[in-house]
Amino acid sequence: LLINTYNAATLRLILDHMPVASIRDIPARARWKSRRWTVGGRTMSLADIENCELRAKFNEPRIHFAINCASVGCPKLRNAAFTGAAIDAELAAHTHDIHAGARWLRMAPDGFELTKIYRWYEGDFVQSAGTVANYVSQYAPGIAQTPRRDWLPYDWSLNAA
Repeated sequence: LLINTYNAATLRLILDHMPVASIRDIPARARWKSRRWTVGGRTMSLADIENCELRAKFNEPRIHFAINCASVGCPKLRNAAFTGAAIDAELAAHTHDIHAGARWLRMAPDGFELTKIYRWYEGDFVQSAGTVANYVSQYAPGIAQTPRRDWLPYDWSLNAA
């Protein structure tokens, strides 16, 4: 429910402010911290849904690959809603699919580059796997032994596709 709500609310936010080239074109006061979404009788912001509900209550780093901020740098939206009965399999499949793309992970001869989502939410991945490299190695074997890590540029342009 919360992942689907976050994604739908983000799409609604973009539609309400069109035309925009990026979610960051929406004034800050109306973007992630604006409390305008009612979920379970509570009015919340996108930040509340992500940080106070999903991250705080579920201890599940794969949510970072399931929620979408309407930017090219964000994970792609699934073509179906996440469902309670199959959420673990859906998150696993979606996370594997995301890591196959060069927007998220690029190998280099002396290391690897990762999406900045790993930088911004490093604590979530470290808590789950000890290090970011250990977490990534679940989706790209051999990463844990790679000596150097850098960050890929993050593309905030509107994901219109």
